[in-house]
Amino acid sequence: MPYLYEMHFHTAETSPCAALPAEEGVRALMDSGYSGVCVTDHFHAEWLMEFEGISYEEKIGIWLEGYESAKRCEDGWFHVLLGMELCLPGSYNEFLLYGLTPELLCKTPRLAFFSVEECKTFADRNGIFMAQAHPFRPFMIPCAPRLLHGMEVYNGNMRHQSRNRKAQTYADKHGLTGISGSDFHEFEDVGRGGMWFDAEITSSRDLAKALFSGEPPHSLMISD
Repeated sequence: MPYLYEMHFHTAETSPCAALPAEEGVRALMDSGYSGVCVTDHFHAEWLMEFEGISYEEKIGIWLEGYESAKRCEDGWFHVLLGMELCLPGSYNEFLLYGLTPELLCKTPRLAFFSVEECKTFADRNGIFMAQAHPFRPFMIPCAPRLLHGMEVYNGNMRHQSRNRKAQTYADKHGLTGISGSDFHEFEDVGRGGMWFDAEITSSRDLAKALFSGEPPHSLMISD
């Protein structure tokens, strides 16, 4: 039995660009037959600097509000996993990180200030799967393959020009694992992307392990 997971999902609690609170988004996914979701709210240096007078750990607590709200919707068959869409200084490029834990985030106060090279080193050392999100959108540049584990080859967001075919071609050429996600921000995004896995995935760490597998136990969901 295949299990369908949403791999690119934003919540209104944490991502200002999202229109729906986490609970509404999760319920929509449940009703659409998904087995789980990886919450990938935006994270960047500018967001961190909006909060003055509190510790980094407290800022992470605020950032996790969307994920934790989604997590409260979990039941025996639907799983909520922690991820991130990270924007690093110096470009508009964004990266999907899979395999994160709250504890690891709290121990990494420089994460939002890393260079791409530093982020890849961090990912390698901690078993984090690092994929470039929608790399062929305007103002974005595909990273060198050595700096990535994967690439979002299908982004289902209808409000952006993601040029998914170019991303698929680039990933195939350089041996990067493909990722598919709806880039969920509002109701119209439900069911527009995701990945099927052969086994049920119940933790963020297990999601990263599945993506790192030499023979990926997954396939892409691509919406027309």
